[in-house]
Amino acid sequence: MSLTDPPSQGTIEVSLFGPGIGEACLIHAGAGDWLVIDSCSDGFSGVNAVLSYFERIGVDPSKTIRVIVATHAHDDHISGISDLVEICPDADFVAPAALNTDQFFSLLAADSEASLLNLSVYSEFRRINALFSPRRGDGRYRFALEGRVIWRRLARDTWPSAELRALSPSDLAFRLAVERLGLMLTPEAASRNRIRGDPNELTVALWVTCGEQALLLGGDLLRGPGADCGWNGVLSSSTLPDERAGVYKVPHHGAPNADHEDVWRLMLSDDVIAILAPYHRGARPRPDEEDRQRIANRASGSYITAPPKDFIPNRLRASTAELSEMGKRASVEAGEPGQIRLRRQIDAGEGWNVELDPPAQELVQQEARPRKRGRR
Repeated sequence: MSLTDPPSQGTIEVSLFGPGIGEACLIHAGAGDWLVIDSCSDGFSGVNAVLSYFERIGVDPSKTIRVIVATHAHDDHISGISDLVEICPDADFVAPAALNTDQFFSLLAADSEASLLNLSVYSEFRRINALFSPRRGDGRYRFALEGRVIWRRLARDTWPSAELRALSPSDLAFRLAVERLGLMLTPEAASRNRIRGDPNELTVALWVTCGEQALLLGGDLLRGPGADCGWNGVLSSSTLPDERAGVYKVPHHGAPNADHEDVWRLMLSDDVIAILAPYHRGARPRPDEEDRQRIANRASGSYITAPPKDFIPNRLRASTAELSEMGKRASVEAGEPGQIRLRRQIDAGEGWNVELDPPAQELVQQEARPRKRGRR
């Protein structure tokens, strides 16, 4: 890892980490105030990517992290997030107000329901609930809903104001989630798994401001469903920001079901920098070639934390002794969390400085490796 220097007090930093399964975003809003959005771990060592970075730059997370946000209840976004909560006892923890089943049953401490849930998600939230149990009266376990300010720093001395605000989930998404949870508890619910819903629909999208700079962090928020949920709900909301964001954390790993043309047109600056993490699982990993082309064409610069899956060599079958150095490196990078780091001075007119820690790379069109043809 090559990025080891901490930001100055007057520097805004946006760092995105992702190994191919998972992502975490870290914001330095100046004045030593850090905000953490989601969590991921190294695919080989299991070390939390955010905590590893704090160790490298020599910053104590327990004294500098102000808020930790879990945008939604998918394991690729909350792996190891309870470790962050434990290490940072003074930080607020924020989850979507529109709970899905895993969060709901973790709050109930309902072990009997665990067999019906995503155990990795359930266990992270259950551990967080236990960590907050002795201090339930301090208000640090909080919930995000459209328009709610999650964290704010008033302008003081030479530091400008800064704010972290939720753009979603909408009131309608919240109501639909409550109705779905109600169905889970009825005797008529023959199969609870069929009415679990998609946590991506409940994602907390975030708007960050620091002085005159604005950032849009899309989580995994989808376009809909309907006119008042997802990005449709954000765009129709009375709390839609007036500013334009200069940095965009692309939602849902660049998938088209999270892409909304009006987000690019109405919420982002003409010279926006787009950053994203890939997703290597599933029948159609993201971003695919069409996703990459769409994002690269719309942003002035676009970067990804790890290579898309179609650019990672197939699993190497040779023994370690037979691998070339290049082959070893390619194998390691498949699960290593790369880092995209953007920095700029709060009070300066210069643009963002982009630094990439491998396997992070610029999102440009590349020649995908040829597919093997089957026998005829």
